[in-house]
Amino acid sequence: AAGRLTVLAGNVGRSLHALLPEGDAQSAKLLAIINDPESFELPTALESDLLHRDGSRAPICWNLGWRGTQPLAPTLLVGFDASLIRQSRTAAAMFQTVVDNYSGSILITDAQRVILYVNPALSRMTGYAATEVIGKTPSLFKSGQTSDEVYRRLWEALDSGAIWKGEFINRRKDGEFFLERKTIAAIGDAPGKVDYYLAI
Repeated sequence: AAGRLTVLAGNVGRSLHALLPEGDAQSAKLLAIINDPESFELPTALESDLLHRDGSRAPICWNLGWRGTQPLAPTLLVGFDASLIRQSRTAAAMFQTVVDNYSGSILITDAQRVILYVNPALSRMTGYAATEVIGKTPSLFKSGQTSDEVYRRLWEALDSGAIWKGEFINRRKDGEFFLERKTIAAIGDAPGKVDYYLAI
C-alpha cells in the first residue's frame, strides 16, 4: 500500500503519499495504481512531482510494473528525475513561439535537403501553405533567375562548415519573382556531421 512505501534521497522513512503534492491529478493516479494495480494495465509510466523537504518540487517520471508473476507479486515502482526532460519541453515551446512569430522566413531541412519546417512568415511570403512545402526541397522556390555561381558558393561555404549569407531571386506560388536575403548554416552535433540546414 502507498502508506508503507518509502523513498530515498533524504526522505527515508516518509511515506510516498506524504511526498506527493495534494490536489495533483497525476499524483492521485499514481497512488490509485499503487493501491489497486490489478485495476490498471501494467507496465505503465506517468509523470508527477515529488516534494522536497523544503517544499520545492522535482518532476519525476515513474515506471510501474509487476515484480515477478502477476497478480500475486507486489508492484515495482521506479522513478527518475525528469527535470532535463521538462526543461527540454520548455525550450522546445520557447523555440516554437519565437520562430512562429518571427517576421522573416525560416526554413529547416534535413541533411538530404528535404524541408522539415517552415514558419508562418515563409508561407505568407511565398504563398505556399506549410503542408505544400514540407517534404519537398527548397528548389520549389527556384525562379531560374539566380546564377549557378551563387549556389556553387553557397554549397562551398556550407560544406566547409561556414555560414553563408547572400541573396536569391525566388518565385512565389503565383509565379511572381521576389528578392530574398538569406543566412544559411549547416547544423550538426559533431564536427563534419550535418543533421539539418537552417535558412533564416
